[in-house]
Amino acid sequence: MKQLYLILISLLFSSQIFSQVNGSVQGKVFDAKTNEPLPVVSVYIAKPNLNETDTFSDNSMKGTVSDFDGFYRVEIAPGTYVIRFSSVGYTSIEMPINIQSDSIIFLDIKMEENILQLNEYVYSENKNATKLEESTVSTTLIKPSLIQNRNATSGAAAVDMVPGVNIVDSEPQIRGASGFTAGLGSKVLIMIDDIPMLRGDAGRPEWNFLPLENMDQIEVIKGSGSVLYGSGASNGVINIRTAYPKAKPETMITFFAGIYNDPAENYQRPWKGFNPIKAGLSYYHSRIIKSKKLEVDFVVGGQFIWDQGYKGGEPLYNPGVIPDFDQSRLNQGEYNQGGRVNFNTRFRIKNVQGLTFGLNGNFYYSHNSQSYFWENADTGIYKMSPGSLTNFKVFMYYLDPYITYFSKKNDRLTLKTRIFQSYSDADVPQDTRCTIAYAELQYNKSFAHIKKWKWLTKDLSFIVGTTFNYTYAEGEVFTKAPTPDSTSTSINAAAYVQAEKKFFSRLTFVVGGRFEYFKVNNKEVFKPIFRTGLNFRITDGTYLRGSFGQGYRFPTIGERYINTASGGYGFFSNDSLLPESSWNGELGLKQLFKIGKKFFGYADVAGFLQYYENFVEFNAGTWTGEGTGFKFFNTGRSRIWGIDAMLFLQYRITKDISIDLLGGYTYSMPQTLQPHKIYGYDDNGPLIYSQTASDTTDNILKYRIRHTVKVDLNVDIKNFYFGFTTRFYGPMENIDKFFINLDNAGVAFDGINQFMQEQNKGTVVFDARISYKVKNFKFAFIIDNLLSTVYSVRPLGAAAPRLTTLQVTYKL
Repeated sequence: MKQLYLILISLLFSSQIFSQVNGSVQGKVFDAKTNEPLPVVSVYIAKPNLNETDTFSDNSMKGTVSDFDGFYRVEIAPGTYVIRFSSVGYTSIEMPINIQSDSIIFLDIKMEENILQLNEYVYSENKNATKLEESTVSTTLIKPSLIQNRNATSGAAAVDMVPGVNIVDSEPQIRGASGFTAGLGSKVLIMIDDIPMLRGDAGRPEWNFLPLENMDQIEVIKGSGSVLYGSGASNGVINIRTAYPKAKPETMITFFAGIYNDPAENYQRPWKGFNPIKAGLSYYHSRIIKSKKLEVDFVVGGQFIWDQGYKGGEPLYNPGVIPDFDQSRLNQGEYNQGGRVNFNTRFRIKNVQGLTFGLNGNFYYSHNSQSYFWENADTGIYKMSPGSLTNFKVFMYYLDPYITYFSKKNDRLTLKTRIFQSYSDADVPQDTRCTIAYAELQYNKSFAHIKKWKWLTKDLSFIVGTTFNYTYAEGEVFTKAPTPDSTSTSINAAAYVQAEKKFFSRLTFVVGGRFEYFKVNNKEVFKPIFRTGLNFRITDGTYLRGSFGQGYRFPTIGERYINTASGGYGFFSNDSLLPESSWNGELGLKQLFKIGKKFFGYADVAGFLQYYENFVEFNAGTWTGEGTGFKFFNTGRSRIWGIDAMLFLQYRITKDISIDLLGGYTYSMPQTLQPHKIYGYDDNGPLIYSQTASDTTDNILKYRIRHTVKVDLNVDIKNFYFGFTTRFYGPMENIDKFFINLDNAGVAFDGINQFMQEQNKGTVVFDARISYKVKNFKFAFIIDNLLSTVYSVRPLGAAAPRLTTLQVTYKL
């Protein structure tokens, strides 16, 4: 016991000596112009008597990088040094410092923009801050200003601005990897703050639930993200990163009111009397609350919307289709009335360096309607097919407790959790209830402090994590679940690891893997997947990238067990569905350019190839004992290849005049590789692509658009802002032959064949906006679909005619 006591005393004494010997410097790094924290800034300390090259490459130096909040800390022995802050796109800062024993120097730095750079960071690709130009996969960022300027009131409207992304019946399509699915089984994972946000039963996003008013940026990753994010990310990731307060409190309130204008052809007008209205209010407030021992980041936001919609109701009586239609049901056509309230908190205890924790939450209620099919392609294009209308009352919420710890060596340990519940009540047998419990433990390891094997440890980072996701679902639409009470459960557990290493300050290399376990009711599977990528800076401003990633997607509860009807057609279960496996390859080039001090931009072009096994597609048919409608099937092998190009230009003509342009073009060729494979049977015989597709030219998959172009131009002249958007959608060449046969027989969907022929050269849609800013107010006049063009990204569901909106924003 005496020896143990002496050992403890000696350890305590040595720790006191150590604390007396070492001192430290810490603080935050900000952008001098925006005053926003700068992540991934290199911070080096070294002796001042060396030249610059030696100073910041000598093995005796101390260094770190700033974290997500711009915070850094370096511990070093007492002495006189120089400290240097450097980051691509900013002027380096170097200054002398004198470290005293057992003392802390508090040093905040503001860095000025400098050379050719983007000054943008993406977090979703590697679950860590990565400079946009150094990403190994195609990545697009959407900033709040663009959403505000275009008055995007839902996540779908915001994401639809991205070239190569189309929203079809709530389903996000990236590069043509998915088609018409009735909103079931997304191949793109939607996340809020790195946590999955797809409904556990249907596997689809609720776009109006996403907190756009409290948004830092939206990150769109094209290509497989399954290694880091799991099953739902086989075709890409859309991550909404919510905002935290800046140095000063901010308040923003936006009110808008708009009116749906008459269609170009007056006989297509679906409403009587006054035109329908779309109005709403959103708000946002953020501040930092400080006390002697605690610092709290607090954000609250919300949106309330009242949208009468542009679609008329359905016929109240249609013999032979719905002879017993309940005429007491609400039949106002399409509408959406509701709102959301959300908050973010983050706590920091001042005497516990590196520790943050908090609780985020979001609550949403909506009374809305839904219909998948139009009445016909002419007079009823803005009306609903008989029996296709469903009225919903939806309530959902999530709560996200989390904790993060940064060590003195800049390692990071994070625990993120979420409880997500959704309740949907319908006026037909389509009620659902779903609960999701999610947890992720992640450890990020930095090797910057290790002196040995510097050639290996320099610019090396390592991520390892584990996730657990439990879903419980019940509802009238999932009555085919193999349980006595028709409830379903799913369990998804996974472990992943990824390493990132930079060589010679030019080559970034990423490699990672994931092992996943998935179980839905009585079906389970184990699956390992792998990814790798590289980015090489050829010259200043020229970046070559390449990536390969495997994807995996387990069919959702909805795809397996759905059993409901709409418009006289059923949606039927298929418990024999197999998981999809895929791999994605990409080769891309990003070129930054700058002419003088006023003109800056970049061009990005990428070729991509994605290959699928057991590809899941929606198919129409007639089944004995069930009826006529749709089922999901594994259709065999499929391949998607193409090219994605983007251009960004920024021209600062004078202090008060500037022009910004963002545009992109995507060509995709989605093809089945087994057009003669029998993948199922209905009452008419075998199901084969060559017999069920309306157009088998080039074996193109159904409900795909091969060509899309999106261009947004914004001109600022002092306090005036002018914006113009052009969108081109190529023709949808192939749909289920089932619809064409019904049209030709005069049974239903009158005119769809002619509509597709009229759209065979594609559709161009124009939007325009103008705004004026005076003091804390901005007044905007926004027109969507300027020419009231009749178009559809998926035949049987027309997009909105012209919508004219007045927007007023107050910002303090």
